[in-house]
Amino acid sequence: MNRFFENDFTLKIISLIIALILWMYVMSEQNPVVTRTINDIPVRLVDLNTDKFVLKNSNENFEVKVEVRGRRDAVSKLTRDDIYAEVKMRGRIEGENLIPVTVNVPENIELIKTVPSEIMVVLDAVVEEQHPVAVKLIGDPKPGFTALSPSLKQKEVLLRGPRSLIDSVKQVEVKLNITGSEQNVAGSYPVKAINAKGEEIENLTYRPDVVDVVVPVVAYKDLPVKPTLTGLPAEGYAVSDVWIQPDVVSLSGDKDILDEIQEVYTTPFDIKGKSSDVEGMAEIKVPKGLKLLKPDALDVKIVVKIEKQENPQQIQTNP
Repeated sequence: MNRFFENDFTLKIISLIIALILWMYVMSEQNPVVTRTINDIPVRLVDLNTDKFVLKNSNENFEVKVEVRGRRDAVSKLTRDDIYAEVKMRGRIEGENLIPVTVNVPENIELIKTVPSEIMVVLDAVVEEQHPVAVKLIGDPKPGFTALSPSLKQKEVLLRGPRSLIDSVKQVEVKLNITGSEQNVAGSYPVKAINAKGEEIENLTYRPDVVDVVVPVVAYKDLPVKPTLTGLPAEGYAVSDVWIQPDVVSLSGDKDILDEIQEVYTTPFDIKGKSSDVEGMAEIKVPKGLKLLKPDALDVKIVVKIEKQENPQQIQTNP
């Protein structure tokens, strides 16, 4: 027995075993194995093809909590930055995707549990759609002037973005402020997509994102329309009243010419030999250098009331 302990190698082995036992005892007493729950670990979306898909809720953030185990000194120093959580997005489809969460922890830490172990990721497909551009005018020109229909160089734009946003587009528009204008308003203006509530839709791209617009601003004047009656009613009859519709017309053109004109007349309307009411159409004679604001308003309806009278007096309006 004494020879056994006199062996140097044997003594070293026994010393090592005793030291190991003492170390394990100290570790278990001074630095025991503990568990800990760490909350709010961000989950990264890996390999998401953003050319085809985006999150339906662009502001959505995914988080999990994890339960880990390890020596107290290591676990106590653990932070959220030391833990990596991800879901793999390759091959996912539009709509709902229930995906397992993968969590990586430091080598000296054991992962016990992840909550939730799966997350629901809802994807929106990225689509393109052509839309016409509308011009929205803000304000009014200077008094005595009016804005005509705008003209656009680019009448349509290509929208690109999440399908749910594209589907919510009611109108694509450009806004032009014409307040106080007395000449044409022209320039390049940014386009914006608007929803049914009149709100701008964000997170869309446009091609092109600006369009060239010209808004003609012209001088105009509202003028009364006077009928030009020719001929006399039948003997013993007279004109008792004349009705014309519309009785006011808007003309545009040179302001100096407009300032000189107080009324406009129709082409001749014949009542010669009539003994009853006469109804018909006539055209407005537009003075040279002017034009109708509404080209389709050239024709007017005239009704001439004719009554039998003892002392007939012809009512006739001539330019």
